[in-house]
Parts: sequence; C-alpha cells; structure tokens
Amino acid sequence: MTLNEYCCVGSIHVHGFIWLKGAPAFDVKDPSTFDACCTFVDRFISCVNDDDLAKYQRHKHKGCQKYMVGTSEPKKYKCRFSFPQVPMKKTMILLPHPVDFKGKERDRAGKTLKKIKQWLEDNNEKKRNVKLDLSFDAFLQSVCKDKEGKPRPLSEDEYIEAVRCGLSRPTVMLKREVNSAFINGYNPVLADVWAANVVLVIMIINFIFPFIPFCDTFQAVTSCLDFRFTIYKEIKLTSV
Repeated sequence: MTLNEYCCVGSIHVHGFIWLKGAPAFDVKDPSTFDACCTFVDRFISCVNDDDLAKYQRHKHKGCQKYMVGTSEPKKYKCRFSFPQVPMKKTMILLPHPVDFKGKERDRAGKTLKKIKQWLEDNNEKKRNVKLDLSFDAFLQSVCKDKEGKPRPLSEDEYIEAVRCGLSRPTVMLKREVNSAFINGYNPVLADVWAANVVLVIMIINFIFPFIPFCDTFQAVTSCLDFRFTIYKEIKLTSV
C-alpha cells in the first residue's frame, strides 16, 4: 500500500506500508518474543553512519521542530521525528514505564533523558564538522554532569530507565552508534540502489508483529525533472 506525493516541486515522495511473510509474533506479555523480533528487524534495517549509504539518510531539522508547550524556557523546541535518536548497544524493544513509576524516580529519569538528548544535539556532527568516534560505554561516562560540572557516569540500567521515559507505547529501538544519532533507519540494499532518502520505521500495531515499516522513500536528488520520472517508471516495472 503506497501513497505518492510530489512535494510541490516534482520530486517523487512515496509513503507506504509493507508486510513481510514469516515475521515473528510479538507478545507484550511474553519477553521471550522480544529477541526473535529484534533479530528479524536487524536483518532488514540499519542506521550505520556509512559515508556512502547514509549520506542521504541524515536527518536535518527543517520544519520538523515544534514548540514545547508548558516549558518556561524561551524558544524551546522539540523535533517531531524524535531526532536525535538515542544510541543503543543492541536492537531492543522497550516498553513505557508503568503508571506507578512516578514522583522523584520519574523526575530524575526524565531529567537524564533531557541531558542525553541535549548532549547529542550539541555534539551533532554537522555542527562540529567532525565524525564522532565514541563508544557506547564512553558515551555513558561523559553524557551527564553533576552540579559541579564534572562527568557523572551512567549505568546501563539508568540509561534504559531514562530512555523509557520518552516512550508512550512498545517501541523498537535500533542498534545505534553514538555517531548515528541523526541517521534514520534504512535498508542498505535499497539505499544503495536508489541513492536517495529511504526511511524505514518499525511499527507494532495491536501488539502483533507482522513487520510493518513505514517507508518514506525516493526523495529524488537529481535536478532533472524528466530524469526523476524516468527512474520512477523503471523501478515500478522491476522487482527491486
């Protein structure tokens, strides 16, 4: 199922749902199903910051930021696509905190998540003009600071607890290096063939896992309008 848009300038922009046979079943009440689903996801989707494959997969804040209502900070905005995305050691399915997770615990975890996001925003490679070379463990050691401005290392449990504060439903969190915070999920084969933006997002609907990615594909990069339509027609006729 697809929907084609032309972005008012002729660039073909396709939205769609894809169902794949043989996908594992996801049961929110059965933790044993989580690993099978994550293994399945890793077969198709990556967010590796590869110089060739990822050059069209980098998110840029353009018209995606909305004002955060209820904040006392002036001009405080949040990306509606949740970039920067948080680094993860491995692909995981995380659940939101239960309703009884509140008070000081939630406040502390929420503040930690804000610090994580701000660190990733401040260290955006485009701003620094340098590729971050930081391991996940080193990231946990440097992402937070205490009141005196000294690094306050985070444990993995604290980190996951903070990340869960930003979730409202069961969510697939892709394995992600620190330098991939602004790289959307993509399929390496499709990205290589199309040489264009290919966004794949895993969706878990009604707690069934038929692997339903939302595809935001084919943001054409050529300036020749006729050539764009030619490419599009050829791909429609192939089995790619």
